[in-house]
Amino acid sequence: MKALFVCVAALGLIGNAIAAAAGPPAVPDAEVERNIRQRFAKSKIASNAFRVRVLGGVATIDGKTEVVQHKGVATRLARLGGAKSVDNRIEIGEAARAKARASLATGKRQARSIQPRSQRQQALPAPQTTPRRAVVRWPSTR
Repeated sequence: MKALFVCVAALGLIGNAIAAAAGPPAVPDAEVERNIRQRFAKSKIASNAFRVRVLGGVATIDGKTEVVQHKGVATRLARLGGAKSVDNRIEIGEAARAKARASLATGKRQARSIQPRSQRQQALPAPQTTPRRAVVRWPSTR
């Protein structure tokens, strides 16, 4: 009888461990969508009236903006709202593109490198090393 009780208890512990390893339950898409819309409404991008849909944890954002930075802000807010990933389909208006080109041409802003960060780090020259100093040891006092 005790052996049966021990087996049942062990199976219960295994089941609890499996449930804990699975992680927290997934947040429903409707709740994630609501969170994202609330974040959009509280931010400066509310005037753009972007459309948001969430399916399977993936947020799809549609719309048009005249401010280049609003596209990136929308992606960040969607991730903070609980989206696993974001499909950002926001179009940037021609006036905003022209303004960005003019800023880059006058040197007001620096253009980001097109190379991935890993390649940029490889392109940097190797740091100069200084020669190692000799280790000075105190004489023993035996």
